[in-house]
Amino acid sequence: MPQQALFLMNSPFAAEQAAAVAARPDVTSATEPGERVRRLYRVVLAREPTDEEVTLAKEFVAAAGESEPAGGQLGPWELFAQVLLMSDEFAFVD
Repeated sequence: MPQQALFLMNSPFAAEQAAAVAARPDVTSATEPGERVRRLYRVVLAREPTDEEVTLAKEFVAAAGESEPAGGQLGPWELFAQVLLMSDEFAFVD
């Protein structure tokens, strides 16, 4: 149901989990954005991203980082972790 997905996406729980994933030492120790994207994919989706996914993710993080997060809002890496956590690939097994 779309309402359930919207509720989860906007829930404090989902934001907390995204922040926790983005703050993992194995993720934050990556200094190059492409490597950080790869590590987030491995942690959340248990696979390597394609080159196109890495490019799109770096563009997303750069665009999200153009404005400073207001109080309580997620930063660019936390937002990207939330995107992965809200993806169909994370929610469903093929």
